[in-house]
Amino acid sequence: MAANKRRYSRLDSVINGTFLSREDNAVGDMMLTNFSRDGFKAALSRPIVPGRIIQFQMRYPNQTMPIFATGKVMWVKSKNQDLTYGFDAGIHLIEPDAIIRQKASEYDFDNWHIKQVADFAKQRGYLAKHFPDQVFKLSCFVPSALLIYFILGAIVSFLNVNMALIYSASIMAYFLSIFVTTAIWLLTEKSHKTLIEKISVIFPVSAARISAHISYGVFFLRGLFSKKEYN
Repeated sequence: MAANKRRYSRLDSVINGTFLSREDNAVGDMMLTNFSRDGFKAALSRPIVPGRIIQFQMRYPNQTMPIFATGKVMWVKSKNQDLTYGFDAGIHLIEPDAIIRQKASEYDFDNWHIKQVADFAKQRGYLAKHFPDQVFKLSCFVPSALLIYFILGAIVSFLNVNMALIYSASIMAYFLSIFVTTAIWLLTEKSHKTLIEKISVIFPVSAARISAHISYGVFFLRGLFSKKEYN
């Protein structure tokens, strides 16, 4: 009977990601197992109290940018350990069509996506400082390390010509790697878009990825050094 009350049909899926709960200062892994237009079912590595608001990031296979969004936990139930995690949960998306909109942001990067990245990164930084046993992962620091390298490298380049050449080459290599991987993904993606349409969005999507890296790096450091959870 419950299935008949659903406004939208659900599609099976297997997408991995992580989630944050500000109210519980908790972080965990999750696997989206099916989704609809306004929510999804996910397997969680730890239980979350129904009614809690969580932030999450998910990465679609072969997609260049992860999805950042916010949802409300509607229900949680434990289950026997299987190939996923020990808890199932129903999540209602607070942002309408967040997943669909986020996928579209691969082609149309806007302030909404930057805000999602910034909020998630700031909270992740705060939790990494205050709850390192739960949150600490070296990969979380990579965007911030990249940001620091950009800043320090620029300063050192003014003082030493040889370092300036090395710094410029490394920055160009970073930009080129972003451009090339974006181009490969877009050109090999199966979609209804023509080759010209795909080529036309390579640069905007590349710029979006770079902006996301910088935004994550800035706000992760902000959360890491903040004394209060909300800054």
